[in-house]
Amino acid sequence: MDFFRAIDTDLVLRSSAQVSRITTADIAARAMNTIDIPESFIGVVTGLAGCVDTPKRRHWVSVSRSLIRSKHKVLDPEPRFVAHFFVDALKPTRIGEIHAFAALEIMLEHHLANGAELNWEDPAIEAPPRFNVWNVGTIRVRQPCRGACVTVSGHELVIQFGEGEFRYERSTGGIHLHGCIQFDPSFKIETSAGTVQLPHDVPGLADCFHSHAPVVRSIYANQEWAPVFQTAADILHRQDAAMAQECLQLTPAVLALHSGGTSYGSSSPPEVLGLVFLPGVLDPTDVAECLLHEALHQKLFRAEEGAPLFEAELGDEEIYYSPWRSDPRPLRMLVHGAYVFTGVSHYWRTIQQSERDDKDGRENAGFHSYYRARQAQAAMHIVDKYCGRTALGRKVSDIINQGIEQVLAAPDISVSTIEEANRRLSEHRVSHAGFLD
Repeated sequence: MDFFRAIDTDLVLRSSAQVSRITTADIAARAMNTIDIPESFIGVVTGLAGCVDTPKRRHWVSVSRSLIRSKHKVLDPEPRFVAHFFVDALKPTRIGEIHAFAALEIMLEHHLANGAELNWEDPAIEAPPRFNVWNVGTIRVRQPCRGACVTVSGHELVIQFGEGEFRYERSTGGIHLHGCIQFDPSFKIETSAGTVQLPHDVPGLADCFHSHAPVVRSIYANQEWAPVFQTAADILHRQDAAMAQECLQLTPAVLALHSGGTSYGSSSPPEVLGLVFLPGVLDPTDVAECLLHEALHQKLFRAEEGAPLFEAELGDEEIYYSPWRSDPRPLRMLVHGAYVFTGVSHYWRTIQQSERDDKDGRENAGFHSYYRARQAQAAMHIVDKYCGRTALGRKVSDIINQGIEQVLAAPDISVSTIEEANRRLSEHRVSHAGFLD
């Protein structure tokens, strides 16, 4: 899909990773001077900037930033960045220790991914109640114990907490447990476009503080949803194989949200790029649309890490009409919405073109394509009234407007369907006439 490629995926991934590396180095240094991190973790924390850019590292940085701000300004920390702590001791330094173990997880995962060796130990520290290894699983310590040792060699990973031991054979995936150690394997979904992980057991990622609905945590419910996600990825893969693969590159961590009988849609927390929430529904076409939607959000969020869409704070005031919502939004998020829904309109146009023998299916897909494009057009009509866009903002606006024109050039739907789409657009606008446009 040409619209998806208008912003280069590899470029935004590389540029945002570089910005994230600089940010991580800065926050890690501040964390060492502010949070009660044990001396044995100094090399781990200061080495985080050299690790792979992952959702877990971005979450660690966000948690650190919140804790640092809380301590310096004597304010309560943000709930979404402290609710994940499983506190198992009353001593004042325990949060720092648990946070340090989260940094060790990231360092360990980096070494595993790169085939590098790692040796770390602290014989005096109290072991963490749980320890997650991305793409492997979560270790749980059944009882308090002292001493921790982590070793990554060429052929295996060994983690020791007290007298308990966890061994992972890298070549075979074999797991061996000893003593007070329990283990829950990670949940991965293999698709035609690549692999994603469902981090339903990763503290800090699998909670609704980053989204707007309950996260599906049960392994059985996720097993039911996994084939739906596979089919959704297949839909995108059939449309454009490279696009589908890039979507999963942008969204390596996926969690399902409970719909509760209604569609909660999907979301992407900007502080934890790489993590997305999708609707836990059984319609793969809906899930495919939301996956593409969030991949586009992820792409634009990453582009913004290198350059903003608006000068200063001109795009951040939440007073403007949004064709998609019942609350006012800032200009910046109107651009985001227009960008992702223009991509969605192209998605539906491709669906429409594939429905050769299904007249009703073609008309339905055509409606969605036209309706989403017209919503994006309405948003851009508002954005275009105001100044303050940067060079990137103008470039993204041009991409959006061109994408809208391509969809609306020759809508292959009936007059009555066009009239229904326009009626809904008008009805929504009238009901929110109090917002600035």
